Amino acid sequence: MSFILNKVKKSADASIFILILSAGLFFWTSTAAGEPKEMKEYITSEWTVTQGESLWSIATSNGIGSDMSTEQMVHWIKTYNNLTNETIYPGQKIHIPVVLDTFASN
Repeated sequence: MSFILNKVKKSADASIFILILSAGLFFWTSTAAGEPKEMKEYITSEWTVTQGESLWSIATSNGIGSDMSTEQMVHWIKTYNNLTNETIYPGQKIHIPVVLDTFASN
């Protein structure tokens, strides 16, 4: 009987450990994106979506020199353009944040 109780206790300990580890990883990944708590004001530029583009690719190609990560840029674009998901279509016009140096050079 004590063998069975020991086995159950070890399984429960492992389950609790996995549960705590999972909760920690969930919390870490949900905060790792670092979505800004408030929207900063940026100069914006109108972008016309072309075939094959995604919010991620637009954010990656336009985020050079920005103080935002790609994840933050995607979040900013979605919020600013009132997008409920990441679906965009060719020909759609969206606003993207522009780094002041990039804006001045254009």
